[in-house]
Amino acid sequence: MKLHHYLLGLISVLFLSASCQKEGENVLSFTPYLELESINKEIITEFEDSIIIYINFEDGDGDLGRQDPDSNSLYIKDFRLNKAEYYHIPPITPDDEKLQTIGKFRVFIPTLFVIGSGNEEKTDITIRVKDQSGKWSNSITTPKITILKQ
Repeated sequence: MKLHHYLLGLISVLFLSASCQKEGENVLSFTPYLELESINKEIITEFEDSIIIYINFEDGDGDLGRQDPDSNSLYIKDFRLNKAEYYHIPPITPDDEKLQTIGKFRVFIPTLFVIGSGNEEKTDITIRVKDQSGKWSNSITTPKITILKQ
């Protein structure tokens, strides 16, 4: 199994809340905006601890997420790896509705582990999302996460 698939194999995106307004009352940008709310742990033991990243979002036209489960719009990158992973986000508004959305979601990373030969490593996770019209949000990055060898 590829290292990056194992590392970020199980990502859970859960939209916790959203509020909507009619299209004519738009005060938010049509480009999605993310803000890091918090992270549950900054020091973890490899293979034992999970990371949960809590994120606030805004989108002026509510077109985050897609019906097609093969369409990936969540970008997650571990600083230590060369490539990012992409995951599916289900739609947060009904089809063809242009609604402002403000809410929260969380990203669950089941385990991180030391890649090198040392007793610990530091990394951070960068996240961004792409809406249905192809606009990428800003990138957010977690504080440094220390991974301790088991």
